[in-house]
Amino acid sequence: MKTKNRNIGICTGKIADTRTGAWRSQRPVVDKALCVNCGMCMMYCPTGVISEQNECAEIDYTYCKGCGVCVTVCPKKALAMRKEEALTCQS
Repeated sequence: MKTKNRNIGICTGKIADTRTGAWRSQRPVVDKALCVNCGMCMMYCPTGVISEQNECAEIDYTYCKGCGVCVTVCPKKALAMRKEEALTCQS
């Protein structure tokens, strides 16, 4: 049964369609100097959030879960996991 998530306001039932929000602790970062656009990260990304932009991999962080699969499969080691910046509350 699909239920509406009140925190993010969507109702699709698919994890790939769920906005990541503030719970991801790490994110994959592309080193554009090393990326050869082989497509391995795009092929293995379980949520399908990696695309080709300007002959390099581009990650949609709105939906990226931070699983690290793309980092593991990259043959050129052009991706690395980086700690998320601390979120700050503004008054």
